Order: sequence, then C-alpha cells, then structure tokens
Amino acid sequence: MNDLAQYETASAQLATVRDSEERDRALELTRRLKALYTERKAALDAIVAPLRERIDDAKRQARLEDIEGFSRRVLDAVADYDKRQAAAKAAEATARLAATTATLAGAPAVKVPQAEPVKPIAVHRDINLIVTDLEKLPRRFMVPDMSAIKRALKIGEQIPGVKWEWKESPIWTK
Repeated sequence: MNDLAQYETASAQLATVRDSEERDRALELTRRLKALYTERKAALDAIVAPLRERIDDAKRQARLEDIEGFSRRVLDAVADYDKRQAAAKAAEATARLAATTATLAGAPAVKVPQAEPVKPIAVHRDINLIVTDLEKLPRRFMVPDMSAIKRALKIGEQIPGVKWEWKESPIWTK
C-alpha cells in the first residue's frame, strides 16, 4: 500500500473492528500510516526549514524589532520630559501660592528658587528578552533563567524562541 488513496480505503474498511484478524490488520495499517506520516513530515520539514531560515533572515534584515525599540525609546524620552516639566510647573505654582499667601498675611514674600532642569548624564543600555516561541526554546532555558539567556546572547549564541531588544533608561543628574 504505497498510495494514500489505498490507505484511505483500508482505514475506512477497518473503521469498525469485528474480530482479531481485523484487529491485527488495523494495527499493521496504523504502523504503516505512522511510517508514512514520519516520512512525509521529514520531506516537508526538509522543504520548510530553509524557508523558515530565509524568513528569519529577512526579519533580521528588516530590523522590525529595532524600529519598534527605537520608537519606544523616543516615546519614553518624551514621557520623561513631560513628567519633568509637570513637576517643574507644580513647584512653580507652589512657590507662587506661598508668595501670594505670605503677601496676603502681611509677611514679606519669600523667594523660592526655581528648580534646576534635570539632564541625563548618560544612557544605560540593557537587553529586554521576549520569549517568542516556547516550543523552540532549548530545554536548559525553560525556567527561563534570564541571566543565563542574556549571558549566552552577549557572547553571540543564537537561541531559538527568544528575541531581544535594547532597553535604555536615562541616567539623571541634578
């Protein structure tokens, strides 16, 4: 039985097992079907594996993850700036309120110094890991031990099932 149609016919005939002879034929058919499945899966994998590699290469060349990381980094910087500006405005409003309260109370106004703008002195860069496919992740990383994964990535090891991106945090000074 080499043809798939013959297997289909045989499996339809053995859909109901009535005696031990049919049982034995059904078990033999199952073994042959498993062998056929294994053979065809291996042939398909041989075709599909290079395609997957090409897709992964194309994704790396497109640097989509990098672009998303750049965008996130810029938005984080904007959010940090907005937060600092809001804090400065709140401090200024508090100082004006204190000055107004002091003037109304007849006391001399106290000048509150303006807060000095905060500027980053450097940027800390770290890897942010995202497990994309748990099935492809090697067993030794199943915990996952993020430190071990980072160490492996830093020495250039390719780890299937994990993507990484740079995570940057500003380092502030007064």
